[in-house]
Amino acid sequence: MHEFLKTGWRFLLAVVFLTPFHFQLFASDEKLKVHSERPLQAESDPAALEPFETPISGFFIRNHHDVPIVDVEKHIVRIQGLVENPISLTIADLAGLPQKSLYAVLECSGNKRSFQLPAAGGIQWENGAVGNAEWTGVSLRDLLEKAKPQKSARFITVKGADKPALPNTPEFIRSIPLEKANDPDTLLALKMNREPLPLLHGGPVRLVVPRWYGQNWIKWVTEINLTAEEDPGFYMKKAYRMPKKQLKVGEEWNSETGDPIREVLVQSLIVAPRPDERVGTGNYEVRGKAFSGFGTIVQVELSWDDGKIWHSAKLGSVNPKGGWQEFEFTMPIKKKGTYRLLSRAKDSQGNIQPMKHAWNPGGYLRNAVDGVSFLGVDPKIAEGYSIYKNRCLTCHTEGLILSQPLREGGWKKVIGKMKSFGAKISETEEPLLLVFLNSIKSPSKRSEQHVSYQTESKKYQINSQTTPQDGQNHYELNCSVCHGVNGEGKIGPRLRGRLIPKHQFFSAVSQGKNSMPAVGEQLKQKEIELIWAYIQRPTE
Repeated sequence: MHEFLKTGWRFLLAVVFLTPFHFQLFASDEKLKVHSERPLQAESDPAALEPFETPISGFFIRNHHDVPIVDVEKHIVRIQGLVENPISLTIADLAGLPQKSLYAVLECSGNKRSFQLPAAGGIQWENGAVGNAEWTGVSLRDLLEKAKPQKSARFITVKGADKPALPNTPEFIRSIPLEKANDPDTLLALKMNREPLPLLHGGPVRLVVPRWYGQNWIKWVTEINLTAEEDPGFYMKKAYRMPKKQLKVGEEWNSETGDPIREVLVQSLIVAPRPDERVGTGNYEVRGKAFSGFGTIVQVELSWDDGKIWHSAKLGSVNPKGGWQEFEFTMPIKKKGTYRLLSRAKDSQGNIQPMKHAWNPGGYLRNAVDGVSFLGVDPKIAEGYSIYKNRCLTCHTEGLILSQPLREGGWKKVIGKMKSFGAKISETEEPLLLVFLNSIKSPSKRSEQHVSYQTESKKYQINSQTTPQDGQNHYELNCSVCHGVNGEGKIGPRLRGRLIPKHQFFSAVSQGKNSMPAVGEQLKQKEIELIWAYIQRPTE
């Protein structure tokens, strides 16, 4: 127990005093994509989702308020309210009770929100607001038995140590039916993947609610109040609720009339191939995960002809401790070209992933079939691509490399320079790496277009009657090479269907961001605004 507290406190000192800038560095180092620095929101890198157990270093982070300062040795969990025997427990008390370990998938109910069109407000998660971890702690049912709930108790209402920044900002409090709280798998977790629960993931103690969405997994638990009714606060009465009937796109509604979001919908996730992967012709082993809050996964199917024909994947062995279901399938790559691979899962209750997502105001519960686009290529290019990922991307971002206007001689010089700097590229790997690098399409055409466009720029007049469509020319000449013709994402991230604040967009374009260069000198402010208006235009 002493070692547990010592380790937990050491982690606390390492994390709690980080500035937003250091959080950014932490997340970058740990292969997380940061959406917000305060409060910290970051999603998993695709590589983190490949193993059965999602590593802590790559596990997504979702907060509603700032990460609190927690003294592990003094932290108290109180079970009170409508109980006969209120109890208070230290972390040492909890660690001294019988422990239970299980695997459970944690998914944010807004996962994949960024793919909804028209877009919804909120964190623009892609596929990475999900993970599978081993959680160890005390079954909440055992503690509730000691507290002896009164007959009028129907919910546990849980709050954590995190506090809002402003006095009138609501605290993050959630209510869970007592029946679910008494599920033997509902835990007060002290460990994650056999390590003391990290502060960023709710340490020293977090509520774990298997098969329910993440907003119910309260972090830094301090109070468990047994109540007769749901908490009347914002995060129960207005947030995390779904309309009782399908709404028309853009239709207004009162969220207080909706149903609370609880069980995880049936879901699948393709982890190999990754988006834009180069796959050699021949047989390729597709791999993925599937999960559901309503039952076990009984079937996963794959299609590469837009759902006309579905092929059954092989399900992996079921882990006795739970967690997501792995699947695999040997896919024949018969010819070169672009492939679009879809996956859909079915659970033991007969729930199956729909082909299309049903629009909703919050962008919640997106569980439509998963899809990934990849390229079928010559096997040597595929081998070179694998070497490129393992040797080049350890130091460089993909955008930096794929944007280089180099030919064979240029790439050979670059490889020689990198080897002199210590890059471990063997004699057999170098020619294969060159095959891949030489297959990259040069962005030089875009540069020539841009020079020509600058020469003729005076012909393009901006006036007060401009519309979002007026930004199309600027977008195509300056942005489409990296972000795709329609803003769908290519070397750079997807732009269409995302709510991007104008000031953030202007800052990124004019000053640069990550591997994206600053273009403030070649684009006027009005031109940047036109591009922003173009990519933010309503979906047709």
